[in-house]
Amino acid sequence: MLGAPLEAQLTARSLAGVVLGTQPALDSIPAYSEDEITYYNYGWSDLRALRDENYRYIRAPKPELYDLRADPGETHNLITDEPQIAERYAALLRKRLPAQEKNTRTSESGRLEPEVQSALAALGYTLSDAAPGNDADRPDPKDQLHDLLAQQHAESLMHAGRLEEAEAAYRAVLASNIRAIAVRDALANVLTLRGKLAEALEIQRGSLTLPGSTVGNFLIVAELEFRLGIEGWRHSLEVAKEFNPRAPMPWVREGDLVHLPANPEAALAAYRSALERDDHCAPAWLGISHVEALRRNAKGALEAAVRATELDPKLVEAWFLRGSMNAAGGNRDEAIACFARARDLEPADVKPRMALALLRVAAGDEAAALTELRDALSIAPEQVRQAAAGNAVLLRLLERAK
Repeated sequence: MLGAPLEAQLTARSLAGVVLGTQPALDSIPAYSEDEITYYNYGWSDLRALRDENYRYIRAPKPELYDLRADPGETHNLITDEPQIAERYAALLRKRLPAQEKNTRTSESGRLEPEVQSALAALGYTLSDAAPGNDADRPDPKDQLHDLLAQQHAESLMHAGRLEEAEAAYRAVLASNIRAIAVRDALANVLTLRGKLAEALEIQRGSLTLPGSTVGNFLIVAELEFRLGIEGWRHSLEVAKEFNPRAPMPWVREGDLVHLPANPEAALAAYRSALERDDHCAPAWLGISHVEALRRNAKGALEAAVRATELDPKLVEAWFLRGSMNAAGGNRDEAIACFARARDLEPADVKPRMALALLRVAAGDEAAALTELRDALSIAPEQVRQAAAGNAVLLRLLERAK
């Protein structure tokens, strides 16, 4: 209809003739659906299904067949009652799927180049080439409700700030399913929050050997190695670039970790490389804002921070930097709005509260300033006192806040 060229591998059927009235309605064919999140994120079996107006068939370790006319709620599995119907749909599904299903997430950009495989092997990583559906020992997702509930419980503990209990809960889930990358990522995050960086690194390195690994796992490995002072973190960062050459975040992390603050020009080049891959990458715009602030270019820093918050309204650091640039430019009301947004997005971060306290004093609202400072003291008293040590206004407020 639009005159666009057809892709050579396109398998769909065009509805243009039906819409334009130049051909009759197409014959009905079963709709195909799949769920690979269960495979890649949780280490369970994948799910593939066909559905038409009569039946839904689901390929799983324990297959399912439902009569949609008699049982629209899909409460009665007919797989043993109607084996011939089940086999008919199973055959249709086999015909639709390729003879050899591929693991498309071993590398997010496709199959890894040999030099990348060699680099990973040198680091001790051997990625799985297994494809969904090829692992006979993977459990059926419908039998894993207890694991899912246990994971949700661990997540609730983490969000409640009960990190020690969350760590124990995640470890219990992982003990029964070491292939669950979603659980491994969550456990590594809890360990990082608890300051157990070496243990978090061990968990993340283990994830790199699993089919569900992404460029994000490689980046976390590089960042943890950087924080631990482990040699080779730059090499891990380069491997992340090779793992998915189209991903912008390895370039963002290069700017953050390799170049700033010593070499802002090189950092700027890295952030621009990230934007060449995805000009909607908010962390890249945030990085550019940092660089422009270092270069004393308040206008450029503000423009980049605004762009970052437009692309990711929940990016706390971008709101804080946007507030700082507005404050530096004398736009107090806009700065207050930006710092308040940062505070509301991350209540545990005291920096926006302290910035708000200073601005409230400048606006003549010392009562509001005291409220912000008292809230900050209740969250991180030592951090607030250290930050106030060189600021006469904050020191005076601290005396009044006692």
